[in-house]
Amino acid sequence: MKIGLIDADLLDGGTRFPNLALMKLSSYYQNKGYKTKLIDYNQIPAYDHVLLSKVFDFTDIPINLNFYKNIEYGGTGFDYNKNDFLPDQIEHSKPDYSLYQDFTDRSKYYSNHSIGFTTRFCFRQCQFCVNRDKKKAVRWSKIEEFDSKENDYITLLDDNILAHSDRKKIIKKLQETGKPFEFKQGIDLRLINDRIAKLLNESKYAGEYTFAFDDIEDKAKILNKLKIWRKYNQSRLQFYVLAGYDKENNYGHQFWVNDIANTFERIKILMQHRCLPYIMRYKEYENSPFRGMYINIAGWCNQPHLLKKMSFREYSLKKNPNGASQRYMENFEKQYPAIAKKYFDMKWEKVKT
Repeated sequence: MKIGLIDADLLDGGTRFPNLALMKLSSYYQNKGYKTKLIDYNQIPAYDHVLLSKVFDFTDIPINLNFYKNIEYGGTGFDYNKNDFLPDQIEHSKPDYSLYQDFTDRSKYYSNHSIGFTTRFCFRQCQFCVNRDKKKAVRWSKIEEFDSKENDYITLLDDNILAHSDRKKIIKKLQETGKPFEFKQGIDLRLINDRIAKLLNESKYAGEYTFAFDDIEDKAKILNKLKIWRKYNQSRLQFYVLAGYDKENNYGHQFWVNDIANTFERIKILMQHRCLPYIMRYKEYENSPFRGMYINIAGWCNQPHLLKKMSFREYSLKKNPNGASQRYMENFEKQYPAIAKKYFDMKWEKVKT
């Protein structure tokens, strides 16, 4: 039997990261003696059975899935609320790391990285998160279950590693592999204490440590935990910054004004502490009267080489002189000059604590 695997996100250009479920499915069926291959939509008729997965709900699928009788599909991109997990015998298969061998030039994660979950879920129940209905983190897989000897790096997809009581044991086990590792989803800085900060900074960490600053109300806690972290690490840090999300689900005009200001304030705070903001736009931003501002802010912050050189005003003017970016900025400034005066001209090297 020939098994075709379709990564819908990859085909729609929406990812630079392999689909872990497909890699596990490939491994499972290979162990049963079947042939597996990553395919595109045109190849569907040539396969006995096709398994399609997508992670993102915005990923376009250009075919009618009901037309084909040989397709099964799943993933969070179809239904965030569905507990659409693989059967245990598949979920705990070692991933087929050769599945993406034709895409190794697109991203470092398509080769030489062992990928998996040591824990899953989180207790915070953020409504924008796929884990919003979960109440705690649970143990998921042992490291050796997904770590391949051939791979030099380990990438963890844990939702909130520090939310589990075994966090120290897991980090020590990762250290024992001797491989650089990273938590791709970031680390919850609000749960850092002195021992964990020391333990993480004694590790071989791959790339930059990434945290999150999603709510301006967390300012005091974030700054307090950052002081603990800085006892062991003075290097550059990256923070995910959620923008365009209203936890009260009241997307009125005033919310959008306040959210733009709050986003700028979080950017300023992070710049003051030599941290790079990475803007994560919640899907509702598409409906904002300031949609263009969100695009500008993300374009400015998510390119560190530009953030470090230019103010927001300079970026908006130079990106497309007399074009949309300039118009977005100028229209907002005309309506809210106080916000513009406070934030539009701040620069990386001049922001004071």
